[in-house]
Amino acid sequence: MREGSPTQRLGTDFSEPTVYDAIREGLSRNGLTGDNALGIDLTDYAVGSVAHVTSLAKEVPSYELAELRVGGEVRAVVRVDDTENGYLFAALSPAGSDYPFASTATLSRYMTANGLSGTGTLVWAWADEGASPFTPYVESTNPSSSSPTYLTPQGVFATLHLAPGLTPSQ
Repeated sequence: MREGSPTQRLGTDFSEPTVYDAIREGLSRNGLTGDNALGIDLTDYAVGSVAHVTSLAKEVPSYELAELRVGGEVRAVVRVDDTENGYLFAALSPAGSDYPFASTATLSRYMTANGLSGTGTLVWAWADEGASPFTPYVESTNPSSSSPTYLTPQGVFATLHLAPGLTPSQ
């Protein structure tokens, strides 16, 4: 993982290979450009906002979520894993109504609407309280206890119960 490298800006690492390279190669290799089997027409797509998601488990890689836009609209979201060998295309999903988290303003509004303040960080691992990697949790600090608080699709939690076999990364 190259997090914090001098070439990284706004969650995107611009060193080689890039998130963009992994997306282009993955879509092509898996036949997902144009009108694909998922019913998403990605002809003339452009990569939009990219958000970094930090793994909460040693067995799960951190990753990037990137918008794929066609005609200015978000049509899909791509997950690109951060591996020791660089970025690796992992999955493609239709864009849902609860995405994007890629902008600081959207993330801040989501936190405020759920009673959280401060800076949020996108995190994820398989847990009882969550959903897919395309809907990461927002980790924030509880001001009254200085302990982590997690905002998930199911609500706000003081702790997450990782799936059996996963080792917390912290």
